[in-house]
Amino acid sequence: MEFLFNIFLLALIFIKLPPFYFIPIPSPFFVTHTFAKVSIFLILTLIYIFDSDGIKNIFSKKSTLIKLIVFYFLSQSISVIKAGDILLFLKSYQNIISGILILILSAYFLKANIKRISKINLIIYWLGIFLIFLEFVFIFFNHFFIDLIKNTLQKEVLSAYITDFERGRSSIGLNLEIFIPFFFVFINDSNKVKKNVLSVLSLLSISFLSILSNFRIRAVTLAFNVFFSFVFFVKNLKKILDWKKIVLITITVISAIFISNNLFSFNIYDRLSLKDEQEDVSTIEFRINNGVRSFELFLSSPFIGIGLGNYSSSNKDLIKFNYSFSKQSKYSQDYAELVRNSPHNVFFHTLAENGLFGLISYLLLIFYFIKGDWNMITRSNKNQRTQFGKACIIGSWSIFIFMLFNPSHTIFVTGWFWALRGFRETLI
Repeated sequence: MEFLFNIFLLALIFIKLPPFYFIPIPSPFFVTHTFAKVSIFLILTLIYIFDSDGIKNIFSKKSTLIKLIVFYFLSQSISVIKAGDILLFLKSYQNIISGILILILSAYFLKANIKRISKINLIIYWLGIFLIFLEFVFIFFNHFFIDLIKNTLQKEVLSAYITDFERGRSSIGLNLEIFIPFFFVFINDSNKVKKNVLSVLSLLSISFLSILSNFRIRAVTLAFNVFFSFVFFVKNLKKILDWKKIVLITITVISAIFISNNLFSFNIYDRLSLKDEQEDVSTIEFRINNGVRSFELFLSSPFIGIGLGNYSSSNKDLIKFNYSFSKQSKYSQDYAELVRNSPHNVFFHTLAENGLFGLISYLLLIFYFIKGDWNMITRSNKNQRTQFGKACIIGSWSIFIFMLFNPSHTIFVTGWFWALRGFRETLI
């Protein structure tokens, strides 16, 4: 099974990276995310054939979780009755299935061999460092980077990167902040001195990139990850208030703000203070309007929703972004089509597309996770299992915070939420 475990880890790596075409044909069927999802399905099929008992015992003594997952799956499935566009339904449905399978496989592989924690943590560690490097290249060598990957990166994602950059926002490492707690795990390991130094540099780099990106949600998730990482992994208050750390963080933040201001003529402070009505105020209004629209769609089909994936087709006159870009971009239309497909909030999205059943099933699952996380957080022991479990808690809820303010219907966003939840469920 170790071979299948390695393929599963490779699938998780592909999901965390931007989607690339793996053959020279620009089709969504030939991107790395599709390869990852197909691999996950085949892995579970093979495991069921050769180790069906192992699959059945994944969540032993956790009958409540099994029932909640089944309820959640059924609430997503039944919305097909109202789906006006079956293809849109299937496009989102396969992401729902993939997320559940990722949860199951994450729990299965770790429960089968708890010693795999070290390997998983190491993969996450180096993946985080690679994404940090990739984002630095994207920001400071933007034109070179675009020319290098324009024929291999999935065109919809490429258009989003280019359009965002033209609007003074730069980000290629989606939810890069989730790696922060895993870096803290290495920092706490005195046997890995070199990795500890690299971890500290990585923490500062993520802080720098999160501020430089000019995405408000990245600043929020940065604060969330840093705060709870200190709370969970640094027990001595004096270490938290160490003047050296404060000076380093202050220099990092000021440098990011200064460079951001020079690159884009505004910075994250300007965005948080809503100085630009078109970019900053209108995006908030957009989310509010989409929340109202979601509630209207919910009222049209209150129990099972309008159909998974059908939010985008529910209103042909749905207002698109009308930003004034620094220069005309042939990608702006693609980007507008992408952002209009979601109300930018996972609860509003679920309410509209899956109705009351979908929202209740999702909320019950979230409350179940919160209860289990609280049990682990209150543990006083510092063994490897608990440390890794707490890192998974912080990382998964960081992704959830992102989902509260952004589209969350792709495996690119939700994949690692389910993976970290699966790992965590095995550890308590």
